[in-house]
Amino acid sequence: MSGWLYDQVLVPALGRGFGWQTRGVDEGASVRPAAQAVDSGPGGASRVLLGPPRPQIIVVSAMAVLVLTFIGVAVPVSDQGGYRSFPGYMAFLAVGAWAMVLAATTRIEAQGSDLVLVNFATVRRLPRSEIVGVDGTNGVVVHTTSGTYEATGYGGSLAQNFVHSRRYARVAARIQEWAGVGGTATRPPTFEVLDAVGRSGRHRQIRVPARPRRLLVIGLPVAAVATQALGVVLWLNSDTLLGLLLEH
Repeated sequence: MSGWLYDQVLVPALGRGFGWQTRGVDEGASVRPAAQAVDSGPGGASRVLLGPPRPQIIVVSAMAVLVLTFIGVAVPVSDQGGYRSFPGYMAFLAVGAWAMVLAATTRIEAQGSDLVLVNFATVRRLPRSEIVGVDGTNGVVVHTTSGTYEATGYGGSLAQNFVHSRRYARVAARIQEWAGVGGTATRPPTFEVLDAVGRSGRHRQIRVPARPRRLLVIGLPVAAVATQALGVVLWLNSDTLLGLLLEH
């Protein structure tokens, strides 16, 4: 039930907020129509969400932000040290909230003919023509002619060596369908296949570089300015807030 609510309610809501095309996120649906819309040009969908942000990461990040906010508000207000009590805690809140938003927005999406791995701090764009297989048995691992890449939001773990994740397998299967590669999401491509394609003269052996996320670059300054402004508001209303804290 919780998985259905996430796939059918939360993911479409996130898609509308971030401009994602979310067709194909639910299990069993085809991502080919959405992929064709991406390739159709400016009039088509700009992005196709193949691996949405994981619900566990979203929940943990949201709870962490709530805890950080409580600390950032309650401690300087109760210190009664005037304005000088607020800037440090507001900076703490800015860094913490910024990091949690980075974690909660890790995902895998298609943009045009590229598969985009949006990791915690970086973004990698993998050309569809260079994808030779996808493995969903222990993390979501994309095999290309230039190397192997893993998505941070769908990383492997020791537990997955014994119990495979159905969500990871579904994401891997959607990427396989979008990329048009054969095989199954529960078995990685053989080394023979990777070696044969890698040595093909049709592809260049160049490692796909990672670039910093825009949220990594602009998110922290924006969060710092916003929280410092919040600190001024809290300081101006510290007496009222202190009374509320003492009442509870």
